Amino acid sequence: MYSFLMSFSDDDIDKLGKVIDQKLAQGFASQSKEIDRRFAEQSKEMEIMINKALLNFSYTVTEPMIDNIVELLRQDITKLDEKMTRIDRRLDNISDHHSKVLDDHEKRIKGLESFLPV
Repeated sequence: MYSFLMSFSDDDIDKLGKVIDQKLAQGFASQSKEIDRRFAEQSKEMEIMINKALLNFSYTVTEPMIDNIVELLRQDITKLDEKMTRIDRRLDNISDHHSKVLDDHEKRIKGLESFLPV
């Protein structure tokens, strides 16, 4: 084998090197295209899987959490409404009481004014 390679001239070795380089470049180019094609397919598959995972997360975690928050807020608003109703009733009772007290005072003042000489 060694004697076979020794029979090549420098030009033959250069030509052989160029042919080998071309074949390697073609092989790398075809492999690169195949890698790019597979990567594009896998990217699409990953995108679909990520979208499914995000939708699943949304349905199983986010929506129930939001529903719980809305329910808690609804309960808080109901409690607040009950407290506001109680406060309104107390204020109505206080204003009614003060009206009665003022009416009593007016009656007393009128009674006292009747005793005053005009």
